[in-house]
Amino acid sequence: MKNTFVISLVTLFLGCASASEIPRTAIPLQVQYFRIDSTSLAVPDSFQAHNIDTCKAMPHIAKKVEPVYQPIAIRARVEGDIVVRIFVRTNGKVQRCRIVYASSELFNKDAIDAVMAWSFSPYKENCVAKEFIADVPMAFRFQHGHPEVFTPQN
Repeated sequence: MKNTFVISLVTLFLGCASASEIPRTAIPLQVQYFRIDSTSLAVPDSFQAHNIDTCKAMPHIAKKVEPVYQPIAIRARVEGDIVVRIFVRTNGKVQRCRIVYASSELFNKDAIDAVMAWSFSPYKENCVAKEFIADVPMAFRFQHGHPEVFTPQN
């Protein structure tokens, strides 16, 4: 397996251990970076975001398309959470994605359509661009009576 970098944009909503435990009212809090090897998803004790050298660059969202809140969901006042795992190429384009968690299948297509249009600044390690994986949480909510979709800011 290639060396792969994983970004969890979930930071696991309010301290949840896995996507299946995400509460219905959760909203993404912050970005957490960690590495993955072929055997585990453990975060190495020595890895900290502030230990980035000059030949390492963390990826950032360069282009973001917001998902559509479907009219049928708005009329029915359906809210929900979804986490989409994206696989990003060395050029920062999303290659493919899959649903990791969805409280309602109603939001799946719109979430996938949105993240497939996203792009990122390249993740670089040792001055070489690397592919990475990211979990992108989305919360479909009504705020003050209006539908809104909350997605990571960067």
